[in-house]
Amino acid sequence: MAWALIALAAVLAIVAIWLFWGRDILASPPAAPVPAPTTYAMQIQPTEVPVAAAAEQSQKATPTSTPHPTVENTPTPTPTYMPRPTATTSPTVSPSPTFTPLPAATPSPTATVTPTPTAIPTPEIVRNTAISAGGRRTCALNESGDAVCWGLHTNIPKGNFTEISAGFYHACALNEDQRAVCWGTNNLGQAAAPRGRFISISAGGWHTCALNVDREAVCWGDDEENQLDSPRGRFTAISSGWQNACALRENGDVLCWGDNYDGPAQDLKDGGFVAISAGGRQNCALREDGSGECWKGIGPGSIIEKPMSLDGPFKMVSAGWEHVCALRWDGEVECWGDDENGRASPPTGPFVEISAGPGHTCALRAGGEAICWGANDDGQASPPAGSYGRTGNARN
Repeated sequence: MAWALIALAAVLAIVAIWLFWGRDILASPPAAPVPAPTTYAMQIQPTEVPVAAAAEQSQKATPTSTPHPTVENTPTPTPTYMPRPTATTSPTVSPSPTFTPLPAATPSPTATVTPTPTAIPTPEIVRNTAISAGGRRTCALNESGDAVCWGLHTNIPKGNFTEISAGFYHACALNEDQRAVCWGTNNLGQAAAPRGRFISISAGGWHTCALNVDREAVCWGDDEENQLDSPRGRFTAISSGWQNACALRENGDVLCWGDNYDGPAQDLKDGGFVAISAGGRQNCALREDGSGECWKGIGPGSIIEKPMSLDGPFKMVSAGWEHVCALRWDGEVECWGDDENGRASPPTGPFVEISAGPGHTCALRAGGEAICWGANDDGQASPPAGSYGRTGNARN
């Protein structure tokens, strides 16, 4: 029976609590909806229930005759929900696309166009000319190939000639059949040309030398200083001096024989020479680049005993008796040595060919006009009017 009373009292207490708190709950406005993503932390707060009100309700329901022990009810705590602070979520910012700049295009290097230098033509070394100054005469070939001589001359033969050379008192030429023809003084056989075919000829003081078709040296005339004692071998050019002669070997070496008036003729074996001129007291040779050497003879103002370099550039050189004249690439003539009678004082060019004799010098202009200077006692420096210039030889 006691347990039943206790249970009844508990029920009544619960009802009273509900009546007391329920009205407030019903009167309270509905709580705002909790956002779904928000979480709450639960904090339990004890709530005290008024004992007097519970006792009053208990007395109304319980008979007064049978007192019941006072039951202390432990108030049931009502959970109070405290919202957790909402986590501040930084808005997700889509990163701006990072543009990696393309590497700057490396410009293709501009091709450096090196202009091809304009080739400056090297003037050809003149080896054969159409005019030749001798001792007391001058001879030349006209445009028809005829031999024309002025000064002391006799019995000029007729014919078409390709090369001509005047000695001291005689002259020789090669015709189109490569036969040697000579005229003038022949006291020592210098004008008695041998049989055979020749490719080059040169008349000296009292002798003559030539290259045959086999390129061998052949000499005739005066042999007082062994100037007829030509060496064996093949040569590319030959030149007769006063009592000597020189020739070019195929390797460009110079070989000389006879007498150079001041002593035996000397060789020049440096190689690389392409043109040769034997004179009275000196010999000269040129290289392909226009430089050259003169030796055993005279230099500017004096007699030389050792080779003298010629800077040039020259395209032709001609050694006279005691002077030398050379033709520069620009056509001007340069002379040095003994200037008796003005033989080493050339007029203004340009010229295309040059020939120095014992006492005078002659040259050809591009138009074929012959010009001479120096000794003129026999008219050797007074050329007749005409046009000269057929390919020929002018060696002394």
